Amino acid sequence: MHPYSGGNTPHAAQSNDQAERVMRTALLLTDGGDLRGAIATLNTARNDGHITAGAALYGKALACERAGHLERALRYMEKSDYEDGHYGSPFALRAELMYRTGRYDDLERWCNTWELAGEYEVHYRFLSRARLMHARGGAAGARRHVEAILVVEPTFPGALELYGDMLAGEDSRRALRQYGKALKADPTAVHAHAKRARMLAKMGRVDLAVRACRRALRALPPNKILKDTCKAIRDGA
Repeated sequence: MHPYSGGNTPHAAQSNDQAERVMRTALLLTDGGDLRGAIATLNTARNDGHITAGAALYGKALACERAGHLERALRYMEKSDYEDGHYGSPFALRAELMYRTGRYDDLERWCNTWELAGEYEVHYRFLSRARLMHARGGAAGARRHVEAILVVEPTFPGALELYGDMLAGEDSRRALRQYGKALKADPTAVHAHAKRARMLAKMGRVDLAVRACRRALRALPPNKILKDTCKAIRDGA
């Protein structure tokens, strides 16, 4: 079933097309720096019956995640589970938000739920497991998982970024190169931009770190994470 409205009738297909347009409009507003306008657009579409309540919440989660408001995005994802009579948060986005906000126990439970439900995105499952291992100090297991992903998908941005995290405490230059590889694979990877900038600052290259942040802010849609990173580097935090 389509996440925005139900059924396979011609009317449902038309509704789905309309819902897709609403979602695109909301994300365009977000990318233009108008998160409030994106939320209002989704609320209006929900109230007018163009999208379901669950789809509106999912759209808000997507918009907030793109703008770097991760806690708020996760709250919308959690609310979306109990709308429209189904339990169906897309695995990857919710797993990403749990990891980025440090909800590791929740992420482990979510991985188990997802696996038992039979939904399959093998690379993302392995990445989520590797992230959990790394966060909990299981370096060897995390490295094995990441290396297995990169054998199959050498340009998987999340795995490349995590490999950089693993190197950050032992070899700053290699970690920096790894974040660069992640950005080559996905130039819009906000967290890799932020980590690369923080690594430059750690290496004493503060001016270069600030310039890297500012370039990313100019090139990408407005994002709270990049703004906060740039400010922290400037302030010496």
